[in-house]
Amino acid sequence: MDTFAEYQDAPSSEKEGLLILESSRRLVGWVLHLGSVYKLTSFPHAVLSPDSPLQDSGAALTSAGSALLSAGQYYHDRANGILYLRTSDSVNPSGKFLTVTFRLHFSKGGRNLPHDLVTGFDVHWYPMLKDTSDFGVELDNQNQLGSAIEGSGSVQLFNDQDFWRPIYDKYYFENQRAYVYSWSPALPISEAKLIYKGRVVGKSYTPSQITFKLQDMLAELRAPVSLAFLQAVAGVRIPDSLNLAFQRRLYGYVQGHRPTNIDQVLSGFAITGTVAATSGSATITGTGTAFLSQLSPDDELTIFGDTPVTYSVLAVASNTSATLTEVYVADTASGLSSTLKPSRPTRLRNRVFLIAGHALSEPQTTVVSGATTSQFDVVDATDLIPGDALTVAGENTTVVRVSGNTVKISTSLIARPELGDAVTRQAVTNVYLGERSLTLTTDYTYDASAGTITLSPLAEFNVAPVRGVKGTMAFTSTSRNVVGTGTSFTADIQPGDWVKRSTQADYFEVLSVTDDLNLVIRTAATYTSSGAALVKRPEYFDDGNSILSCDVTGKTVDGLTTGALLRTAPEIVEDLLTSAGLSSLINTASFTAAKELTVKRLGLVIPKRLGDTKAQTLRDVINEVNKSDFGSLIQNEDFELEYHIVSPGKPSSTTRFTESDALSFAIESSSDRIVKTVRVNYAFRETDPVSKAGINSQATKTSNSSQYLARATAEKVFDTLLADETDAQIYANRWSFLFEVASSIVKLGTKLQGSRLQIGDTVELSHEKLYERVGSAAGRKVAAVSRVKKSLEDSSVELDDLSNAFSRVAVITENTAEPYVDATERERAVSGYITDNFGMQGNDADTFGVNLIW
Repeated sequence: MDTFAEYQDAPSSEKEGLLILESSRRLVGWVLHLGSVYKLTSFPHAVLSPDSPLQDSGAALTSAGSALLSAGQYYHDRANGILYLRTSDSVNPSGKFLTVTFRLHFSKGGRNLPHDLVTGFDVHWYPMLKDTSDFGVELDNQNQLGSAIEGSGSVQLFNDQDFWRPIYDKYYFENQRAYVYSWSPALPISEAKLIYKGRVVGKSYTPSQITFKLQDMLAELRAPVSLAFLQAVAGVRIPDSLNLAFQRRLYGYVQGHRPTNIDQVLSGFAITGTVAATSGSATITGTGTAFLSQLSPDDELTIFGDTPVTYSVLAVASNTSATLTEVYVADTASGLSSTLKPSRPTRLRNRVFLIAGHALSEPQTTVVSGATTSQFDVVDATDLIPGDALTVAGENTTVVRVSGNTVKISTSLIARPELGDAVTRQAVTNVYLGERSLTLTTDYTYDASAGTITLSPLAEFNVAPVRGVKGTMAFTSTSRNVVGTGTSFTADIQPGDWVKRSTQADYFEVLSVTDDLNLVIRTAATYTSSGAALVKRPEYFDDGNSILSCDVTGKTVDGLTTGALLRTAPEIVEDLLTSAGLSSLINTASFTAAKELTVKRLGLVIPKRLGDTKAQTLRDVINEVNKSDFGSLIQNEDFELEYHIVSPGKPSSTTRFTESDALSFAIESSSDRIVKTVRVNYAFRETDPVSKAGINSQATKTSNSSQYLARATAEKVFDTLLADETDAQIYANRWSFLFEVASSIVKLGTKLQGSRLQIGDTVELSHEKLYERVGSAAGRKVAAVSRVKKSLEDSSVELDDLSNAFSRVAVITENTAEPYVDATERERAVSGYITDNFGMQGNDADTFGVNLIW
């Protein structure tokens, strides 16, 4: 035998198990060697871990080729059992927390083999490996979705007292790596097959046996998604309770998102300029102040003299003069700073909101030519779809249609677009303050790079409704006093309202109401006019009571606003893994292939709730993404993370098991998963402007087979991240397809060749005792691997036939394939054939039920 594959297929052969187990310990007892170089003699570890084996309080030291060391280097003289070290500050390393991670080697038979199982120097593999459990992985969800459950298992070693007594409790095995190999001495050592890689999560000791419990690398997905705290935002003004809340991460197309107010009033904020206060007087005088813009009656003003004192504002006479409700009791002083706490919601604060802790996608292109004022060609329209909000040469509009690189918009621009005009897909759209829709530039601006949205000072005023006022008002140019006739100002008008003469353009903000016939406006009137008047009452943002919401395009692949938007399941999962520092585990080819299979747009926010201080685990988020597009994240036989999009067709290339391969098989079918109606929730909005609550849309599908054949009454609801109605309806139809027929689980016992399989692989089982599949009279079944268990000597596999989907789903077959009447049963199992008008071949009832659209 030359290869492990031949060994797997061999009817019998000598089997060997190999185990590499890492451990770590602290290094002390150093003696001076020369200069600043220290050494440990009788160093017992021949093989150090290949990944930063020596560390100083977690900081990696560098390997050198001799004992002539620079600062921060070490040299391992393996032949003489000496370790040389020079610390980064050239001091005695015994006073530091120096650690080493090394490798121990075990086998069943006791052998001298390369330490790396390739061409490295030989070490003795101690004959202590007694046995291992079965190792493997399985999908966490029914129907081939989600993440593979991390494989767990154990290795058992004979308790050689001379070996284990000195090290079992002194060496750290916890969280260290373990590698289990299957091999035959008849094979080259380079053909040893890694069947498990994981970390030690527990150990046990008996007089006869040492046991290490293991979990594979998928356990790392149980860590929380890493997010920055709100308190890390520059200039943030939030209460202490939000300091450890997370900056949110957005993917894809997010609707009804609630940004976080990072410009809160709190206990007050500094006003412009300084004030002078006289002891015993209620009047304060400002220097460089803007009292008329910032102060209002009943506001709290804290003046910082030798001792801070707080007063209420009675009246505001000018930008530099105001009156307090009480006399100033501290010593007379000038140049004093002060802070303001408004008595009612104000437009001086609550202006800046954090949408996300990262840049937002804002694709940009330029005009090539303009056919009309509402149609033009651009350099690249890849990221534009109907409904997108655009800014074209500074004008805001909406995409109606995209054909190639030709864009049709909903409005006519002032002028026909010209070559080089900028076209930007807006990152933030459909902004609402409560039920009021806000307009870009007029009411708000946003910074896609910083992930923020800023309300204009007049946002609430702009969208406030207009109503009439009882009586008439007289405005006098350059005066702040307004006189009413037949009015009831104390009942109809309040500070913060805006009033104007009905025939004039300018509104003026009300500073105070004197009585039913007199009020004071904040700035002098710009016209002299009397008669009917109008009033606006803005609902200024009030944190805890007001809701700001918007639609947003989220994170990009390169973190730049112009980068590609991460919007599909494989794109989002790959970024989640990369952001978690797991990029070295990613099988890039599988993610690339998955990206080509799906265009479904998702919308995801992490964490889900505004102000959340608990992050979801990486695993939970990935499962949520996967369940929205029939995706699966699995660990392949090379212990890489692969991504699959389930597409149950009839693959021409599958692993085939016949009667001779199947040591045993059993099939279990369950009808409790047959569902009459599937409901798919999509386009979730964290806030709906009308209901002021979370809301989603829903697509439904009812199956005739479930309803009339299985007589099912059950319904199943799926919460998804899907953004579009069409995708949601397809998703509902697919789930209905899977839930209208009982799913079967095939439990298959095999020889070692089953260990070649991984989650998601397609398997064809042919057995004379197998029942006929849908659409034929043949005893064949095609299914997908949902569980693999492997040991040193054999393997077992579980297959999920996805409600016979592999037999029922249509495929496109090569023109060179044999026609149905001439095809073999094998060819009929994997090829698609055009049926008659009633879905059969030659009116044969056995062929009914295939070629359904997935």
